[in-house]
Amino acid sequence: MNRVLFQVHHLHERTAPAPYQDLVQRLEAMLDAVEDGVLATDDHGTVELANRAAQQLWGYGAEEMAGKSLDELLENGPAHRLPLVGGTDGPEFAGHAFGTRLELSARRKSGDAFSAEVRIVPSPGACPSSYHVTVRDLTQARRSTGERLEAEERYALALRGADDGLWDWNLMSDTLYLCPRWKAMLGYDENEMGSTPDEWFSRIHPEDVYWVRAGLDAALKGGQRNFESEYRMVHRDGSFRWVLCRGIAVRDSEGRPVRVVGSQTDVTSRRVHDPLTGLPNRTLFADRLARLLARGRQGEGYPCAVLFLDLDRFKVVNDSLGHAAGDQLLVEIARRLETCLRPHDTVARLGGDEFTILLDDIRHAGDALRVAERIHQALASPFRIGPHELFASASIGIALSRGRDDRADDLIRDADTAMYRAKARGGARHEVFDSLMRARAVERLQTETQIRRALEHQQFVLRYSPVTTLDTRECAGLQAQLHWRNPERGLQAPAAFVPIAEEIGLARAIGLWSVRTACRQARDWRLNEAPGPVFISLRFSGRRLAQIDLAEDLDKILAETGMEAKLLRFEISENMIMENPDQAATILERLTERGLRVMIDSFGTGYSSLSYLHRFPIQGLKIDPALVGRVDIDEESAEMVRTIAMLARALSLEVVADGVETQAHATKLLDLGCRYAQGRFFSEPLDAPAAGELITASSASVPLAGQAG
Repeated sequence: MNRVLFQVHHLHERTAPAPYQDLVQRLEAMLDAVEDGVLATDDHGTVELANRAAQQLWGYGAEEMAGKSLDELLENGPAHRLPLVGGTDGPEFAGHAFGTRLELSARRKSGDAFSAEVRIVPSPGACPSSYHVTVRDLTQARRSTGERLEAEERYALALRGADDGLWDWNLMSDTLYLCPRWKAMLGYDENEMGSTPDEWFSRIHPEDVYWVRAGLDAALKGGQRNFESEYRMVHRDGSFRWVLCRGIAVRDSEGRPVRVVGSQTDVTSRRVHDPLTGLPNRTLFADRLARLLARGRQGEGYPCAVLFLDLDRFKVVNDSLGHAAGDQLLVEIARRLETCLRPHDTVARLGGDEFTILLDDIRHAGDALRVAERIHQALASPFRIGPHELFASASIGIALSRGRDDRADDLIRDADTAMYRAKARGGARHEVFDSLMRARAVERLQTETQIRRALEHQQFVLRYSPVTTLDTRECAGLQAQLHWRNPERGLQAPAAFVPIAEEIGLARAIGLWSVRTACRQARDWRLNEAPGPVFISLRFSGRRLAQIDLAEDLDKILAETGMEAKLLRFEISENMIMENPDQAATILERLTERGLRVMIDSFGTGYSSLSYLHRFPIQGLKIDPALVGRVDIDEESAEMVRTIAMLARALSLEVVADGVETQAHATKLLDLGCRYAQGRFFSEPLDAPAAGELITASSASVPLAGQAG
């Protein structure tokens, strides 16, 4: 801060002309504006004038200050240390030349002592033995300086200890300051980067640099004052780090941006690790795999392998014990997977119950197979989750790197494809990806696309298989079977596309189309051709059954088509019920409350638990074709069919034998107590016109659903 010392002539005259008095008043006002204390004395060191700062410094008023001597105001002052000596050469202070700054002690009116920086100079004019004294309070100045230095030290220590890297971009000079921590985040020393903005932007991931610049532009143009963005920056070792960058634009008095200052935080751990298990997530796994493949392309490593794991029946744990138990199980599984690997291998959680493993530098395919075996063994022991003992298994797909053209996404996809093959073959096993799987994967992708278009282009059709009364050979009802008239492959059975439709989320739309079409067709037959009521039976998938809004959807269709609820049946498998018994019970109860009938499909080869026949609202059983096809040659199969028929009669359930292929089958089934049957022996699946003709040809009234025995 600039300091100005004002010196004024000592005024011997108490009276003076008006212009001179005006000048004195102006000079006194100027002295009052000075921050330092200013005193004017006579030749004896007695104060004649004191400015406002001097009065405040000592705590005296103007009249009190007048007449005080420097000896009173300065404790070690002129009287005993700096004697005043008059003479033609001017006074001296004990050998000190005039104008020398001295540090003296002083005491305020209150009695408080303070250190003062004092400068005494002679007054020019007629009285050379009078003085002007300037005084500064060193105690307060030192306290302020100390506080400033302490604050600066705290700030420096805070910067040094902070995890953030600070940056300051001077827009006027286009120079960029990057603090040492900012550089250290990317693996550089303090003196290894320049001061141009390119040091920053050239290290941003190519896919992110546009958004970073766009955010900065918005802050600079005034759209928003603050800047914040998460993006990737390349580290010195070639890897990418996720950073959170925050900044604020500084503007001049006219609102123009002159600087942007901010901080940068490394958030890689949050962005690339799974918060539940602590394992790397998909992003970090893919990055490590990509770097490993790049090293292989340079001839610096052995082949690698990716293992893709999906837990078998994990949904049952979540549905039965809750998601907290499911999460705890995932954590325990993660810890076991870590024990199966070498230190430089990587296990990651992709999400849900899916894990991936990266095996680095394997010598041959057998190494990957042995790791898969160790995983199966590690998961074989039971898990203790709270009071429950749980068992887990996994389907594992293995993909091996092949050469210079390998890409991380392709290898993960191939391992995923192999995992689905393992799961399709029963789970708790592993499969190695091969070229045939790739061809099937491409075919599946094409199928998914075609299924999405099939609904729009009305390529789905229903074909009807008659349910026949064995003793009269009359049509009692029809099972509607969904088919897909694929333009390239012809008529496709449900097994070729329904599982895929479920996975891509089209099960609901296709299911509703099937029910609506069947109900409309049944209404038309009854109005135009049928001699009596004919029931329509449809198979329902597990995923469709699990949708809680199923009953409401059916209400709308029945109201829209005029179909009687008692003539509509749904066939579900035992496995569908047992996957989530509580939910199944709720949904089935809502269906039967509306008068709809539910049958267990493929009965006799699944769980076949008698308990659920009492627990769930079920009106019929459909005997599995695997049993029906052997009733005429295998006594054990025949006895099982007889037992099922007797059980159905005892529980007032309808029973239908499915899969009748020969006259021998039909004859034997009638002897075993089955009244209704279905199969190619009676008819191939029919289109709607042919099914209508079959109904018309049926001469007797058809028993209503529920009247069969």
